[in-house]
Amino acid sequence: MSNTKSSPETKALRSALKLAKNGSFDEAQAMVAQVERELLSTDDLRTLALVHSYCGRESEAEQTWESICARADVGIGDCYMLASTQISLGHSAPAIDNLQREIATSDSRGDVSYLSVSAINLAFLLVGKGRKAEALDVLKRLGDSEGTYIHGVGQVTKRDLLAKLG
Repeated sequence: MSNTKSSPETKALRSALKLAKNGSFDEAQAMVAQVERELLSTDDLRTLALVHSYCGRESEAEQTWESICARADVGIGDCYMLASTQISLGHSAPAIDNLQREIATSDSRGDVSYLSVSAINLAFLLVGKGRKAEALDVLKRLGDSEGTYIHGVGQVTKRDLLAKLG
């Protein structure tokens, strides 16, 4: 067991996340409103972004993920989460940039945790923008059966996207 104690901010954010997951959105938002954001660790900012998302405050979640992705300790999945939030807000241009950044981070660290889902989302957005050659380059990275769920669209596979590029 660790001897490190959680900060009051960490405790408040964890409690707010529990409340948000249980549907107590107003209570969760009131709790995070008391937290001093400038002093938060990257992990605490991730929790804050999740609270905002659960509470349906996607614009605040986007701002929080942007803060995380601007930090030196940005992790695998952070730019993916920012891009996902941007996609749900209809901000496809910055989402493309952040998915490309997520894939580059995966490549540089040798961590493929978010590679498939990032690549499918990126290719989907590129196809929608008419950027077919770029979409094909992204899809080359994936196995034929890879796919993911895209909010508002459903299950999308590499094969589906290749058919659209046909």
